[in-house]
Amino acid sequence: MTYSKHILIVLLGIFFTGVTHAQYDYEASEKHPFGLPNPEAPEQIKDFEPLIGTCNCSSTTRKQDGSWNAPEDMTWTWKYILNGTAVQDETLKSDGAHSGSIRQFIKDSSRWYVHWYASKTPSTTFPVWEGNKKDGKIVLYREQKAPNGTEGFFRLSFYDIDKTGYKWIGEWVDKTESVVYPTWKIDCKKRMDISHIEGKWKIENKDSYEVWEKKSENSYTGYGYKLKDGKEIISEHLSITINSDSILYTATVLNQNDQKPIEFTLNPAINDAYSFENLNHDFPKKIIYKIENKNTISIRVLGDNGKGFGYKLLKID
Repeated sequence: MTYSKHILIVLLGIFFTGVTHAQYDYEASEKHPFGLPNPEAPEQIKDFEPLIGTCNCSSTTRKQDGSWNAPEDMTWTWKYILNGTAVQDETLKSDGAHSGSIRQFIKDSSRWYVHWYASKTPSTTFPVWEGNKKDGKIVLYREQKAPNGTEGFFRLSFYDIDKTGYKWIGEWVDKTESVVYPTWKIDCKKRMDISHIEGKWKIENKDSYEVWEKKSENSYTGYGYKLKDGKEIISEHLSITINSDSILYTATVLNQNDQKPIEFTLNPAINDAYSFENLNHDFPKKIIYKIENKNTISIRVLGDNGKGFGYKLLKID
């Protein structure tokens, strides 16, 4: 084989390897278990970004007599698919029933198309909803007549969307949307995926440590300590609690504040980090955890005017 042919083969190998990797850059992975939005996709691919992940939800439907059934627990999981150019979601109810959708934004028609399917009602054709995001809501429509034959739509709306969860409602509406009859309501709270915080961490360049343990689906406990003469000297007790309407970070620092716990509430408007805030506290007012990777967490402790300090936690166990 000539030298030039060898170089050509090497270059082609590098090219096709790069293409192969690029085809999967935004798929679900260990680092990004729910995938990523593809920057080459229409910008509307981020409409569902706050929903990505898994939520614990409560679902209730309307009975024939107009009253409502008792709420039913379910999970609702969202992820990016097709290398970050579409969104897929799946629900799982407590009775074992599955349903899901594939959501694609078609640029030429400037709207979302949602194809729905379910384990209890398999079909050769999927119902399709169409719609857009407007004024903070995602609203989708499908033509459907009322039982009395009146023309209208079945309208699906996502609203009250933030980092902690969202609400969903299914309603029949007439063509003018002046007549509205809700038939299905779902209230979802985001599972706070901080499982990567579990374990033993060392503050970079210091003999100070932080240890976290998952106690239940909705709570984590931790503590900070320093090493002195080979012994652990605990400096603070920590916890994270996921409630129905908020996520709390509680710190009890020994020899401070009469050893009373101080609560900080997660700010749902911050999407790239966990910002726990208590603006009424003197210092700190914010404790911000940013997951850099599975072995590194950056922390900022801030007071007035964003002044404070930062450090890195490095995983050691």
